[in-house]
Amino acid sequence: MIARPNPIRIVVCFCLIYGSSALFARGLYADEIFRNLATKAKITASSERAEQKLVAASVADGLIAPQGSGLLEVLPEDKPAKSWAVNGDEAKGQGELVFEWQQPVEVTQVVYFGRTPWLVQECFKDYEIYLDDAQQPAAKGSFEMKHGPQRVRLEKTEVRKL
Repeated sequence: MIARPNPIRIVVCFCLIYGSSALFARGLYADEIFRNLATKAKITASSERAEQKLVAASVADGLIAPQGSGLLEVLPEDKPAKSWAVNGDEAKGQGELVFEWQQPVEVTQVVYFGRTPWLVQECFKDYEIYLDDAQQPAAKGSFEMKHGPQRVRLEKTEVRKL
C-alpha cells in the first residue's frame, strides 16, 4: 500500500549534502565531513504557497521550525517561512523541487526534514530523486512521518541538477 500525502499540502525541507573523507593528523579515519550544497543552488518548485510565504527557497535557509511550533514557522512576518509547501488545489498531491547549480557539484546524499510545525502528518511523502536529466531515478522510497532529518544516500556523483 502506498501512502498518499495530505491532499491540502505537501511540504519538505531539503539539505543536499556533499561528503568527503577527512583524516586526522594521527592518520585516524574520521566520519565524513558534510556541507549543505542547497544554499548555493537555484531552487524552483512546481507549486508554492506564496501567499503564506511557504516558498521553495525556504528549503535551503538552514532554518527548521520545531515540531508543534505553529505560527513560529512564519515569523517574523517580514521574512519567508521556514518551510516550503505546495498548493494542494493546484498540485493534486504531487510536488517537484529542483536544485540547479552553475557548476557541477559532488553529491553523496540528500537529507530531508519534514515540515512538522503544525501536524506531523503533513511531512509524509513518497520521493524520487533524479540526477541531471536522467529518465530513471537515482533513488526512490518513502520518508517516515516524523520530525527530524532523514537521509537518502546516493552514489557519489557530480551533478548540475537534482
